[in-house]
Amino acid sequence: MVASSTWEHSLLNLLRSYIENGDIHGLHPVIFAAVGKVAGLDEENIVFAFLHSFLTSLCGASIRLGKVGHINAQIILKEMGPALNQVAKIATLSRMDDIWSCPPFLDIAQLAHSTFPQKLFSN
Repeated sequence: MVASSTWEHSLLNLLRSYIENGDIHGLHPVIFAAVGKVAGLDEENIVFAFLHSFLTSLCGASIRLGKVGHINAQIILKEMGPALNQVAKIATLSRMDDIWSCPPFLDIAQLAHSTFPQKLFSN
């Protein structure tokens, strides 16, 4: 909805109607890619922007948890730039069957979080 209010584009209108009709889920990576395309980015730059956004959110969480300071977070972002660029190039050359993950320990840890007496972040 936010993207549609910024850019009037048939792709966004079609995507929105699919989501509203329940034909597809409005998953963040899909919406991010569609908005990137509408904004004029090529596939590699869309992937890079998505990866950068993900890394930035991790750095922000680390700052809020008191694990790193603002300057250290900026250093991490700067130092990870070349790696993000390389990952973006690999991702754009990969097939869908090549890009998947199975992190069961992460899923189990996330399930346990709701039972902790003290929360680091809201559920």
